[in-house]
Amino acid sequence: MAVLMRAFIQQAKDDPRIGPMHLGLYLAILSLWSTQNTGSSVEISARKLMPLAKIGGSRSYHRSIRQLHEYGYLHYQPSCDPEIPSKVYLEKSTGGSPRPRP
Repeated sequence: MAVLMRAFIQQAKDDPRIGPMHLGLYLAILSLWSTQNTGSSVEISARKLMPLAKIGGSRSYHRSIRQLHEYGYLHYQPSCDPEIPSKVYLEKSTGGSPRPRP
């Protein structure tokens, strides 16, 4: 977990697109990941992550997780079924790019 957190923070600190919500959400995902012990993936739900990340609105949550996916910090595989959790895949190299989108 420490390796993933250091890699994320190292890349996020120079990325102007990453804000407090992204940081809180990524750390909340790492927290769930450390309790699940499922390799590089973690099963997530907004109901579990929002309180951990201190995000009050579902719109903000969905925007932030989508942006982390778009920016290359994680791979988000959403589930359209409320009974099936979404998945996030984490790797040692976050892959985030410090360049803003055009």
